[in-house]
Amino acid sequence: MSRRPPRLPDAALAGPRPFGDARLARLLRESPLCVAVSGGADSVALLHALVRLRAWLGAKPPYGLVAAHFHHGIRGAAADADAAFVAALCEGLGVPLETGRGDVPREAARTGESCEMAARRLRHAFLAGVVARTGAEAVATGHTLDDQAELFFLRLHRGAGLDGLGGMAPFAPAGADGRPARLRPLLGTRHAALCAFLRAEGLAWREDATNAEDTAVRNRIRHRVLPVLEEALGGAFPETLARTMSVLRDDAAMLAREAEGGGGFPMRARELAALPPPLARRRLARALLDVGLDPEALTLGALDRVRALAASGRGGTAEVGRGIAVRSSHGTLSLVRPSEG
Repeated sequence: MSRRPPRLPDAALAGPRPFGDARLARLLRESPLCVAVSGGADSVALLHALVRLRAWLGAKPPYGLVAAHFHHGIRGAAADADAAFVAALCEGLGVPLETGRGDVPREAARTGESCEMAARRLRHAFLAGVVARTGAEAVATGHTLDDQAELFFLRLHRGAGLDGLGGMAPFAPAGADGRPARLRPLLGTRHAALCAFLRAEGLAWREDATNAEDTAVRNRIRHRVLPVLEEALGGAFPETLARTMSVLRDDAAMLAREAEGGGGFPMRARELAALPPPLARRRLARALLDVGLDPEALTLGALDRVRALAASGRGGTAEVGRGIAVRSSHGTLSLVRPSEG
């Protein structure tokens, strides 16, 4: 194994303990790893970096990697070209590729959710299937420091507690809902740095034209909010925000431990109403997530609507997202799914 680290988009990726975390280093050295590749700069840089890094760490081809690309069925010929690009990229790198396809507009119309949420849910289901078929221990994604900052303001806009505002962790274990473990090696790296790395190495990527549009809230945050904050507060603002989000995640983890053991639905309205608001929200959120509610659909407003219903002592229903509601009847809170009316 060469003593000289390979050229990587971020020096923090290399070293005897990549990312400074022994658990993540073990995943890189020893475990099959699924890499989500859209064809954009972030995921392409991640794939190139992992191929180089795992080779440097002593893994043998194809380095225990499998790429995964999901076609959302929403950008026509451009999405087809993305899929073809990813296929050629993986063939050139000698990395096996798993592909999937969905019809996001049709799924969103069927469920009543936004196209963004439908795309996210279908993509996660696809990645879980890839993990199950290939035996991968985790899915690596190309989320960056910019994504983390955008997510903070997106969730602030929707309303969120500690979990939401804490954003993404560098490593997230497999969830009870079947979601595989997630590894985010580039979470401390700026998108511009990844583009610079690819240009310097002469490596191609695909640009999604919809990223330049301002129709989606996330794009408006990216184009209008964050540049103003960086200009006013300095270019280090995203790093400062990321450190704050890390503190929020630690606080959320401590609160989660305090709220353990509360059980799920049905639950007594009086018991929920008697809890301090942070514990009540936490216990209620855990119960809703355990029944399959998408975390992105679970807002602070939804939790407080249920808390208000429980405290009222009256019967009624509170919507919590994606057609799911909580009903209060005779002092008991129960779950109402869309099919139950």
